[in-house]
Amino acid sequence: MEPEPDGTCSASRQTPIAKMFRVRRRREMLLVQLLFICTILFIAWCASAVLSGTGRGLAAEGWAPASADHPGRRLMAAEVENGTEPKNCTAPAVHEFPEDIFTNQERKKGAVLLHIFAALYMFLALAIVCDDYFVTSLEKICEKLHLSEDVAGATFMAAGSSAPELFASIIGVFITHGDVGVGTIVGSAVFNILCIIGVCGLFAGQVVLLTKYSVFRDSLYYTFSVVALIARAEKPPVFSPRSPDTTNGRNAAGSDVCGARTPAGGATNKLKWLVSWPILLLLYVTVPNCAKARWERCFMLSFILSTLWIAAFSYVMVWMVTIIGYTLGIPDVIMGITFLAAGTSVPDCIASLIVARQGLGDMAVSNTVGSNVFDILVGLGVPWAIKTMAVNFGSEVQINSKGLVYSVVLLLGSVALTVLGIHVNRWRLDFKLGVYVMVLYGVFLCFSILIEYNIFTFVNLPMCQEDL
Repeated sequence: MEPEPDGTCSASRQTPIAKMFRVRRRREMLLVQLLFICTILFIAWCASAVLSGTGRGLAAEGWAPASADHPGRRLMAAEVENGTEPKNCTAPAVHEFPEDIFTNQERKKGAVLLHIFAALYMFLALAIVCDDYFVTSLEKICEKLHLSEDVAGATFMAAGSSAPELFASIIGVFITHGDVGVGTIVGSAVFNILCIIGVCGLFAGQVVLLTKYSVFRDSLYYTFSVVALIARAEKPPVFSPRSPDTTNGRNAAGSDVCGARTPAGGATNKLKWLVSWPILLLLYVTVPNCAKARWERCFMLSFILSTLWIAAFSYVMVWMVTIIGYTLGIPDVIMGITFLAAGTSVPDCIASLIVARQGLGDMAVSNTVGSNVFDILVGLGVPWAIKTMAVNFGSEVQINSKGLVYSVVLLLGSVALTVLGIHVNRWRLDFKLGVYVMVLYGVFLCFSILIEYNIFTFVNLPMCQEDL
């Protein structure tokens, strides 16, 4: 948001809700975000390459008919002399999208880099539309409804930060019919509860005190949500009363009291603008910016149009990620838990770090937990309800990977271990706690990948690999 011509801020821009929404910018430290996301993808690819070498990865050819011991999976069909018998592998979700202009062999020779770039660009596009249009419209809605800070944070603010995960889940249910959406929700939930808290502890630059009541309350609601998800899979936030510190009209994050970011100049910002301008131009001509006075009354139109763009960007994002996973031999669930989860959650991680640096520990922790509750109950609940109650009444949404049940159980364990770690650390968010939860996040990723590759027990049939 920009200040008025006389250098002051309008009354609506000075409200606590406006400040609360504005501190959660998703585009801070863009280069760091991209490096982290690419690192997560590289780790997943390396792990999949190693495990594929043991014969537990993608299926290629020469498959025996599927045994009756492993039902419940979508099976490919192969023509044999005596008729059609199912192959012992699952159909790749890449078939549910438009045909790629590159063959699988061309992608393996380097064309997949274009898809990686496209996926990263969609992450940036989602960050821009969420920051500049979607969240701004939610801010106006909260002001018109006269919502308190805690209610706004637990509802509309959570929706603003979790919109990409919601649409990824919708695409997984209605388009790919696979596990990429559920994997994204689960991976994002673990990323939020472990990685975001860890980054805040490592880089906050100070010891941030946490409130026992807030942590216990949010964790309890979150636990109920995870237990509900476990039950489904096994079947087939308070904000702190403290205001951001200000010095000469600027808060600790380097923004003025209206939330406008102070231009830093330099080649990095120029490069970021050069990369972003096509998206900025596209959104400028298609979505009214209700942050500006002349479009302020069009906040509902801005909300609807920005939602449509989030859906479009999410579709392309999931499409590209599905192709990347298929080409590199990484199952959909692993891509959801790692690459997609990081891509949709790293911007929130940076935003929470900014909040933690202001000393608002309860806001940083409670909002990550609140986003997780939204992801599970709304991100999964809404598309599942639409599919089973409206589109095909009485049907069931198939969760292909049985390994997701174990991943969700690990998710529940991560909540308990995180709260225990906070208690042992005397309710302080500091460097020691950051190291502790980051180690837990690494352990979760390792176990989830090993489970999906049937290292401990059989949970999945391999995915069929074809030279498309």
